[in-house]
Amino acid sequence: MQYVLPVSLFLAAAITVPAQAVIFKAELKLPGVCGPRTELVSALKDEYSEATAVLGMMQGRGGTKTIMEVYVSSTTGSWSIMLTPVAGEALGKACVIASGRGMEFVEPPEDPAT
Repeated sequence: MQYVLPVSLFLAAAITVPAQAVIFKAELKLPGVCGPRTELVSALKDEYSEATAVLGMMQGRGGTKTIMEVYVSSTTGSWSIMLTPVAGEALGKACVIASGRGMEFVEPPEDPAT
């Protein structure tokens, strides 16, 4: 069985997690793992065969910018969402804030009204 990860999950992450909040995971009380981005990317690749499938820039209050990435694996069916700040104290750090199994990409409708 395949599951569709709705776009609303991405929007919820963008709305509920201010970009600057990635700096201090303890203050956020986010379920997830934070650390050096390079180590997290390597772990997603080596342990779960995941690679970047979706990439977007979020802009938080005060203009703070954070990169939101979705990693997926066609081999294992797993997916992970990672947030990475692009400036400030947490530069070079990232947090994997969600993960699961059963990612399916859905084509957007031609008419956005449908």
